[in-house]
Amino acid sequence: MDIMEAETYEPHWAEKYRPRTLNEVAGNKKTKELLLKWAREWDAGRPNKKAVLCYGKPGTGKTSAIIALANDMNWEIIELNASDKRTAEKIEKTVVPASTLSTLTGLRRRLILLDEADNLHGIEDRGGVGAIARAIKNTGQPIALTANDVYAVPMTIKNICLLAQFKALRVNEILKVLKRICEKEGIKADELALMKIAQSASGDLRGAINDLQALAEGRNVIREEDVVVADREHRKTIFEILSLVFKGSSLKEIMETYNTVDKTPEEVIHWIDENIPLCYKESSTLYEAYKMLSRADLFLGRVKKRQMYSMWKYAIVLMLGGVMSARTSDVKPPKFSPPSYLSAMGRTKTLRSVRDSLAKKAGRLFHVSSSYAKMEILPFLKMLTEDEEFAIRLRTELELTDSEFEYLVGDKASKLSSKSYSKSNNHEHQKEDKKEPNYKNTSVFEY
Repeated sequence: MDIMEAETYEPHWAEKYRPRTLNEVAGNKKTKELLLKWAREWDAGRPNKKAVLCYGKPGTGKTSAIIALANDMNWEIIELNASDKRTAEKIEKTVVPASTLSTLTGLRRRLILLDEADNLHGIEDRGGVGAIARAIKNTGQPIALTANDVYAVPMTIKNICLLAQFKALRVNEILKVLKRICEKEGIKADELALMKIAQSASGDLRGAINDLQALAEGRNVIREEDVVVADREHRKTIFEILSLVFKGSSLKEIMETYNTVDKTPEEVIHWIDENIPLCYKESSTLYEAYKMLSRADLFLGRVKKRQMYSMWKYAIVLMLGGVMSARTSDVKPPKFSPPSYLSAMGRTKTLRSVRDSLAKKAGRLFHVSSSYAKMEILPFLKMLTEDEEFAIRLRTELELTDSEFEYLVGDKASKLSSKSYSKSNNHEHQKEDKKEPNYKNTSVFEY
């Protein structure tokens, strides 16, 4: 940037007017109180959760609230954002020292801020999830994370954090901020003009400020007719789809909203399936809703079998409009629940990994595929390992890890492992002239 450009450079108003204290952060009063309570627990030296996860749509004040909190508490702040590589090595070199060492600035504490915790799945972040989880567990300093989609945050991180939801800002909250900026910038703006900007922002304060700055460039007066801002394009969430299905009445509105949701029909049908019994209580309504959902599932099955993706549209209409049309009276749905299979898959991920590894070993021994071994051989081996002697020899034969052995024999694993060790230790001390069966060269199924 040359001298002339530097003289005319105008900083982004979103940064220029970033709130300095929590009181200046617009909206989300209860969430701000939650953050302040968490910070005071840290100052008292006994926080229930060592880290806080702030989540919500873009522009709702997550990062601003964390920075403002640090200012209020007179804490130093260190930020590691998504543009940095967050590998295990990077985390261990930056976050771990920052979270364990005392501050050098004389401030009471150091707050570590990790942006976009819902974006930790790429190659660049390999190993970062485990490293962040370990850093949180061992930290001596407060850690704050932000995310747009809380369901995309790894469970290993989410389960050890205090969850702080930032909801989309109301129009009047955005309008108040826009008015204050206009006053400080010496801009005379019609209230209706600012109202149009606030309404088009869809709860995104940062977007509204950016729109105001773009509109104010080169003018000191903003009239209603000057505002030609279209509704801010943003991805709708699955919860907005569910709200329309169980409370709406317009198929057109549902379809238009669905087109902005980053979910496949196969994912959406699971969400609807999970929430039907939470929202519909009458047996006749449940019957009609599940009848529509089952028909949608038939089309999804045909798509998978024949690769005819044109059938998706029929499935979508049935699962959205069909389930909506089954409703015979107004309902007040409770908090929507994510598909239970997602949490089940997360809980059983390690178990399934052990099972698959065991199936590969069994498949090599029996000269069958891993899938066949998983379905047919493993149940058979579980029955055979009720014989302790057989179980010990099978472990040697397949070179099973502790986890794989436990998968087969269950609670007896530790007992059999010690017995196996004792037996092998005894063999080493036996006399040379005593002959033992050559287990090494004899298969467990030949002995």
